Amino acid sequence: MKVLVAIDESEGSLYALQWALEHLYLPETEGSAAITVVHVQPHFQPPHTALPVGPGNVF
Repeated sequence: MKVLVAIDESEGSLYALQWALEHLYLPETEGSAAITVVHVQPHFQPPHTALPVGPGNVF
């Protein structure tokens, strides 16, 4: 079994990680899940960003 746990800085995501480790990960057991942890954070966007919309069109 493969399990992916996405975490951020919220208490809910840390609880999800704790639950997965307690219920799905059994050290030194062949039936244990492979747990992958992904740290998620918002993409940085500076205020008033100008992005190109198409060829030759820029705000």
